[in-house]
Amino acid sequence: MLERPRRRPHAARQRRYRQRQRNGEVIVSIGLLPHETAILHRLNCLDLDKLEDRAAIADAIHLLLAHILGV
Repeated sequence: MLERPRRRPHAARQRRYRQRQRNGEVIVSIGLLPHETAILHRLNCLDLDKLEDRAAIADAIHLLLAHILGV
């Protein structure tokens, strides 16, 4: 029986990370408590049904920063 080749998700993640760095992006990881995501909702940056959606939270933080920085 043939074995399936193993995927290397870590290697792919590292490649994406290095490419983002080459593109000038600053990569940060933050932890948010539930009440902090609720605040993003109250500020109209995040929909109520997306309080646990990581991509939606990242978009909300980008929206908030853009508003604060006037971009």
